[in-house]
Amino acid sequence: MTLSQKITVAILLAAIITVGFVGAFVFTRTRSVLQNAIGENQLEVTRQTMDKIDRLLYERYLDISAIAENKSLELFLTGAEERGSGVSGEDLRKEFRENIILTGPWDILFAVDENDTVVVSTDEEEIGTSLGRDPQWKTAFEQALQGQVYYSDFVLSGDRGKPTIIFAAPVRSEESGRPIIGVVIGNFTWPVVLEILEELAVGARLYNHEGLLIGASSPDVNNEDLLKDDSSNLILQKAFEKSEGSDVFKSSLRGEFSVLASYVPQLGYLNYKGSGWSLIVETPAALAFAPARREAGELALVTAIISVLAALGIFFVINRSVLYPIRSLTRTASIIAQGNLEKRARVSSKDEIGKLAESFNRMTDSLVDARRLPENIIHSLRDGLITFDMEGRVGVVNPQAERIFKIKEKDILGKSMEELKGFPSLQAFIELLQRDPGNVFRKELAMGGEKIFEVTT
Repeated sequence: MTLSQKITVAILLAAIITVGFVGAFVFTRTRSVLQNAIGENQLEVTRQTMDKIDRLLYERYLDISAIAENKSLELFLTGAEERGSGVSGEDLRKEFRENIILTGPWDILFAVDENDTVVVSTDEEEIGTSLGRDPQWKTAFEQALQGQVYYSDFVLSGDRGKPTIIFAAPVRSEESGRPIIGVVIGNFTWPVVLEILEELAVGARLYNHEGLLIGASSPDVNNEDLLKDDSSNLILQKAFEKSEGSDVFKSSLRGEFSVLASYVPQLGYLNYKGSGWSLIVETPAALAFAPARREAGELALVTAIISVLAALGIFFVINRSVLYPIRSLTRTASIIAQGNLEKRARVSSKDEIGKLAESFNRMTDSLVDARRLPENIIHSLRDGLITFDMEGRVGVVNPQAERIFKIKEKDILGKSMEELKGFPSLQAFIELLQRDPGNVFRKELAMGGEKIFEVTT
């Protein structure tokens, strides 16, 4: 495996590992952050919904107080015995029927004198009756006689069986000391609260302080399910332990799938202090966190693509600045090894690779100088010299030999002894060499008055 292949494999492995770790980290971290944000968002929606319910009930608190302060009602109750106040019961019933729509809404709205007798009611059948038959109304009447606006917890009305909250306010006389002369009582229409819950796109359940179900956004929850005890449910227990929060639970309030549940307590609003309810909003975890998984997956994919592009960029830089110069230097070394000492390595940078190329070129220059040294010595000899290689071909011819034999180096360089016989001036010399080939000898050859000594091995 070549160096470039090794570096390529190393970069690919590093890229794969980096992309894997970075992608997993980005996906996990992003999903966690987004899931926390989703939980906080659902918690805020739950807070706003509970606050909306509290404000609604506070408005009913004000409504019942305003009805109790009605001047006509005060005059009617003051003159109840002689009915000489100028205010008729029919007029008050008409006002009460209007108040059912304009204020509450109320399932029933009526006024009771201080003798516990219904004197005005939107339900004519109630007029003249006593509150003793309904303990919930009786309690509201007695509490209001103490001088404070009263509101009950969630209840099922005794005579009607409807879910409601009972509000009651004292009616005071204009006389000195403003004595209480009666009480106004109203059964608040509970479905109005359910409409607030149904505005949520997710499941919502409202519980009283005992863990009894008092309302839900689910259409499959009816009156028969109200006051169902869910106090043993893990989500509800968590809601009672903490003031508010959002957590993931393995099963919903109905014991089905994993859910993201947000829970807040009832805090009340101004004079309406609430009854200690808890609102729980839950969304299937798979549905709630689907956007988080999708966004995290997309971000992880983008990160992976960027990591791959970065790895390719790093590979390109390394290939350009390291591998390419090394491959070029390797090719140059191969060419020089084949005998071409004219070739030089390209110096393209001043880093370690560039310094290596410079050192290689200096080494090549030194090799050229070393190779030229014997040739220079040979050419500077005063005696003529012709050398043959192991195959018997001419290797070197110095200038003195050219003069003596009247030949040119270029004409005989690389030729065999047989080929040299074609040169008349060399025939005697070649015959002398061929008499005893392979042995060491020293011979004298007279030629033109000059002596030539040749030693061969």
